[in-house]
Amino acid sequence: MNFKPITLEDKLWVTKYLNESEYQGCEYSFSTMLMWCDVYHTEVADLGDMLAYRGCSGRNRYVYAFPAGNGDKKAAIESLMAFAKECGHAFVLRGFTKEWADWLEETFPGMFEIEAVRDEWDYVYSVEKLSSLAGSKYHGKRNHIARFKDSGEWDYKSLTAENVEECRAMSDKWYHAQLNIGNITVLKEKPVLNFALDHMEELDLKGGVLYRDGEVVAFTIGEAMSEDTFHVHMEKAYSDIQGAYPMINQQFVLHEMQNYTYINREEDDGIPGLRRAKESYYPEKMIEKYRAVLK
Repeated sequence: MNFKPITLEDKLWVTKYLNESEYQGCEYSFSTMLMWCDVYHTEVADLGDMLAYRGCSGRNRYVYAFPAGNGDKKAAIESLMAFAKECGHAFVLRGFTKEWADWLEETFPGMFEIEAVRDEWDYVYSVEKLSSLAGSKYHGKRNHIARFKDSGEWDYKSLTAENVEECRAMSDKWYHAQLNIGNITVLKEKPVLNFALDHMEELDLKGGVLYRDGEVVAFTIGEAMSEDTFHVHMEKAYSDIQGAYPMINQQFVLHEMQNYTYINREEDDGIPGLRRAKESYYPEKMIEKYRAVLK
């Protein structure tokens, strides 16, 4: 089995297998795989009729994604199990839904410890509801947006080559502010964002930019995941500007997502503040994801 570091040149064949599978989890996106490859040491292998990919979180600590494609999943998993054994590391699968968790137990009875991983569940929202923010449960969001609109001249623009450097400069200030308050976890994310800004066209990314008094105060980046679902990768806004986050969220939906039904805004990684923020938008559904460890 020939695993190799993922590169931009792998887009065509990797995307083919991902599209065949129609997995809904955010990790089954070529852009996600490539953007985070230096953080998670993402490697891919073509099994002939399936895609295998894995990440490494430490010395000999590999985690394999559920194989993607229309091929024989049982044979693919058996091959990965044998490969992991040959390499001398534990075999761990992640990122699959309840449907595949049940299939895994039925296909390999008693061989895996399988559990749901709440921190990795994706939040999926209704485009219609995030466009209107109608109803009492969105009252706070509407208030914050109203305060933003009252605070100065504002504008929304699509993210293009003309304003990408403005967004990069804004993100530099945002990361600097986070480091000043001791949030060093953002260090691993900054090169990921810069890679996305550098390769928006090649990765088919789409973005939106929010201005106040001529200055960028928020922007967001994402891509189409399927015909009915848009996947938001990243969103940045100055937290000290009231309403900047809900404003960029709504404006991006209004301007760029009206041809979609759902928005996947990824997981919360178990971060309490991020979980509260995502829950405050009342997801239409959650993509529940599981992890399996070979006994």
